[in-house]
Amino acid sequence: MACNASTTSIGSTATGAHKRNSDDVGWEYGVIPDKSNMDRLKCTLCGKVFGGGIYRMKQHIAHVTGNVSSCPKSTKDDQLKCLNYLNEGKLKKKAKKVHIEDLRVEARQELHDSVDEVENSLGLKAPNVIGPMDNFTNIINPEEVLKAGKGKNIDLNNIVRKERILAVHKFISRWAYESAIPFHAFERDSFKMMLEVIGQFGTGLPCPTRYALSNPLLKLEVE
Repeated sequence: MACNASTTSIGSTATGAHKRNSDDVGWEYGVIPDKSNMDRLKCTLCGKVFGGGIYRMKQHIAHVTGNVSSCPKSTKDDQLKCLNYLNEGKLKKKAKKVHIEDLRVEARQELHDSVDEVENSLGLKAPNVIGPMDNFTNIINPEEVLKAGKGKNIDLNNIVRKERILAVHKFISRWAYESAIPFHAFERDSFKMMLEVIGQFGTGLPCPTRYALSNPLLKLEVE
């Protein structure tokens, strides 16, 4: 089961409590008092127990109010250390958001350019957005059909659709090659259903996080 760095493994302390083996600064101040409830942490400075994970522990130590009370025993150095870590995390999150948006723009442009090539070669400019009904409609332009097909009765909509499918498949195969996904995985019904719901959702679908995959989504699937 894939997990992020903060959930890789758990060790025991001299007091019998538990800590995650992580380089997150929050674990310098927090332990897991009850292994059956991994989300509740105990501050080693003041003894307060609360939920919300290691992010709340850093807020507790740094005196960031709003979600958890401030630790009365954290020093200025403790507060600054955790505050810097929180700010660094915000910057990383913002950079990740910008990176994801850049990827979406790049993907849309690459898909657009790939389809444009075949559309231009046919003297056809298809709509930028294709909905479910487009699979059942025909292009009403006999002059362009005759010109592109040299007198043959061809379905330009079908040609454009095939080119769009190929362009999307390039992205799927690229991910499969980079991630070493076995090819038989694409024959599973669950993968076909995934493609269907992604298509119904439309653009801008966020990726599930590693935490979501290893915790809440896994629990839902088990249930």
